Amino acid sequence: MQNSKILAAGSSLGRIEVSTRSLLDEARFERLGLSNDMVEIELGITHVRHCPSSVKPGDLAIEASQNALKKSGVSSSLIDAVFFCGIERDYSEPATAHRVAHELGINAPFCWDKSDACHGFTAGLIEADLLIRSGRIRYALVCTGERSSNKTAHVGNLFAKGRLKMPDVRDTLGAFTLGDGGGAMILGPSDDGSGIQAVHTQCQSKYSRLCFWDEWGLEPSFAMKMGKICATTINLVKRMIPETLDKLAWSKEDIDMMIPHQVGAKPFYKYLDMFNIQVDRSIATYERLGNLASATIPICYDILENQGRFVAGQRTFIVSSGSGIVVSQLGIIH
Repeated sequence: MQNSKILAAGSSLGRIEVSTRSLLDEARFERLGLSNDMVEIELGITHVRHCPSSVKPGDLAIEASQNALKKSGVSSSLIDAVFFCGIERDYSEPATAHRVAHELGINAPFCWDKSDACHGFTAGLIEADLLIRSGRIRYALVCTGERSSNKTAHVGNLFAKGRLKMPDVRDTLGAFTLGDGGGAMILGPSDDGSGIQAVHTQCQSKYSRLCFWDEWGLEPSFAMKMGKICATTINLVKRMIPETLDKLAWSKEDIDMMIPHQVGAKPFYKYLDMFNIQVDRSIATYERLGNLASATIPICYDILENQGRFVAGQRTFIVSSGSGIVVSQLGIIH
């Protein structure tokens, strides 16, 4: 079976830079006797990016996809599959992927939405890889757009009105780390053995209530228990490493670059420690961009690509995760 490879990535970011201190000020955390630098101290996140309320997830995905298509040199007429993988969509129906495809001039036989929380983009990447390997398609556009700031606003408003109180802080603090952004990748067949070498995914669905957003009641119910989420995810990542490296026939020393999901400083440095990797062989976006949910991996990849930090033959290891709990580890040769 022929490998698939990432031909190019693209990204877009919310235009408004917002400090996490200002978000806690607006939520009136001082009434709880809490400092407005709580997110900064505990998670290392000083700023996030927000969009105006008129911007939809598809808008961010389209901008990122345009950037990826331009860099890849692949004509929109050659794209066989479009997958939109954001947590939120532009509308209940049709799939946001159809809007993305239409506005980009793509007429693809495979066109649908996938959702798996922060892991959604990687779920789409895995599906595109399988379709290319099987010979069903040649080129795929995997994209996402995240407008998570609307959840931040909702949670902040509940704190400001006194409807959420001190006992709720630990279960909801993560809402103030969310940023808006879009990401995209163009995948195609590899003719030299480079590209995606192996994928290893595991789920622990018994932890599905650690992070959830349920809109079926009179008003949304939610939780984002960052401490437990991080601990559970880190443990799963660690347990998976030996099997992933075995699938790749790599050792830790073979990894040249690592791209992990970004939710804060402590998990980021835990991942580096697991692989004995120095900061200059990875990328940290959490401090100024926050948690970009499913857009994290493609945005990080696009930044590294634009900086010229990928070279032929280089080995990159991706750690993608999401609520559920789900973790995927991917090995790529450039």
